[in-house]
Amino acid sequence: EPPNLKEAVNLFYEAASRGNTRAQYSLALCLQQGRGVERDLPKA
Repeated sequence: EPPNLKEAVNLFYEAASRGNTRAQYSLALCLQQGRGVERDLPKA
């Protein structure tokens, strides 16, 4: 796992909360696959 993946997930969270659909999609993939965050299918 790349060292900056957790930082990317944090940025996805921030952008997704502002309505950015690409960030929402990327965040969902990270949550689904457990990349940079703990896997969380309901949130994905």
